[in-house]
Amino acid sequence: MILASVNIDPGTKTGEFSQSWHKTFGVGSAFLLLRKDLLSHVEDVHDTIGFDYLRFHGILSDDVGLVQYADKNGTELDEDCLNFTNVDAIYDALLDLEIKPFVEFSFMPKYLASGDTQVFKYPSNVTPPAHNLQWKSLISLLVTHWKHRYGIDELNDWYFEIWNEPNLINFWTGTQAEYFNLYKNTADAIKAIDPQLKVGGPASSDGRWITPFLQFCSNEGVTVDFISTHVYQSDMPLGGTGFIPGSYALDLVSRTRAEIEQSAFPGLELHFTEWGSTSSPNDQMHDTANQAAFICDAVTSVYEQVDSFSYWTVSDIFEELGLPDTEFHGGFGIETVHGVRKPSFNAFFFLKQLGAEICEMKLDDLPDGVKLFATRTSKDLRLLAWYFKDPKAKIVPEPATITLRVEKTGILAHQDLDFSILEISKEHGNPYAAWKAMGSPRNPKPDQIEDLKQFGEIEEEEENERGDATQDDEQLTVDFELEPESVKYIRIYKG
Repeated sequence: MILASVNIDPGTKTGEFSQSWHKTFGVGSAFLLLRKDLLSHVEDVHDTIGFDYLRFHGILSDDVGLVQYADKNGTELDEDCLNFTNVDAIYDALLDLEIKPFVEFSFMPKYLASGDTQVFKYPSNVTPPAHNLQWKSLISLLVTHWKHRYGIDELNDWYFEIWNEPNLINFWTGTQAEYFNLYKNTADAIKAIDPQLKVGGPASSDGRWITPFLQFCSNEGVTVDFISTHVYQSDMPLGGTGFIPGSYALDLVSRTRAEIEQSAFPGLELHFTEWGSTSSPNDQMHDTANQAAFICDAVTSVYEQVDSFSYWTVSDIFEELGLPDTEFHGGFGIETVHGVRKPSFNAFFFLKQLGAEICEMKLDDLPDGVKLFATRTSKDLRLLAWYFKDPKAKIVPEPATITLRVEKTGILAHQDLDFSILEISKEHGNPYAAWKAMGSPRNPKPDQIEDLKQFGEIEEEEENERGDATQDDEQLTVDFELEPESVKYIRIYKG
């Protein structure tokens, strides 16, 4: 057993906990948003956790059916070439839920494409346009359609991001220069409709291309309103010191922010439009309580330096490698295909409960992987404690006993105090363990799905499981145990 102690002073504020971490979430592709079940998952996450924007691939892909035909000679498109039926159904549904689009312009419609290479199981052509004029007219027609349908005031709240990870050959067969030209043509088309519309890129993987992209925009007089890029822990270069949640993301965020400040565009908004522990849609960690600990560590590491930090994704209804055929398969989503809330969902729920002001902490003898984050509201103290287990480690770490000492200062001065503890672990808020206990049914029956949903619910620990607590006029002391691969949300309030 590992012993550690934490002292918290609710009377001393050390910073603000920005809510940028849940401004945006992602789903896999536009066409899937025509499914009622996926839309219900989006609504559940929106209503429970809260977010403002939704980002997804493929609004221009052929399964959505926007581009019906195009002249092979490269003449510009007109409205007769386009069918807005599915596009309108997707965006109408989001706006009805009071969710704004973080538009990603991808992928290349086959009638405009210079080749036939695609990246995913669904139509996802990743070649440059055969004719730049046709691409530019497509963007102009689409954004103009949105302007007429929703109004320019609505569109001024949207973000327009050009492409997805063009620095990777899987997502862009053209050169860097060809992507920059695509960005220029897209930005010019959008700004011609209204100069207030927000355009950005390069939507790159792992913080790549930021400096040359900003240099291009400066040299060519191209507008850029925000920088976007992605970060996955699995992108950490080989030879690193292990799987350290939060640190790699923080290093990349800090580096990207520094590149912006050193450019001709200091102060630009920075949006990480995808992030997660791994870029694989079949990694079992996504389903575990350890993912919840990872999420807490990453969010509390980077929140100060980003304008949004968009987790990938809301749901396991996702078809990049084909639709999943089993309930738990290591999918990106924080909900399974049948809407069962995973530990990752509960991690975001815990983060949502935190206060806006950060409290001073003194930490002693915390083992590797154990962290705490303390905040306050106008009435109480709210903190998270988590224990991340490096999935690469060969030795299972011991549980930690934490002695938490809370000074009776500030909002808690001279009060009798009480507390509650909520937990995500192998036994709590974790339907994955329950699914395995069922025998890992590939296609759970309706009653099994309902049982799994119950296992995904968070319940307060019983009084005799909360640990030992004592208090006097100056301090509340709580001893509690923290298992590897677990998260605890602790609220301390006036009794």
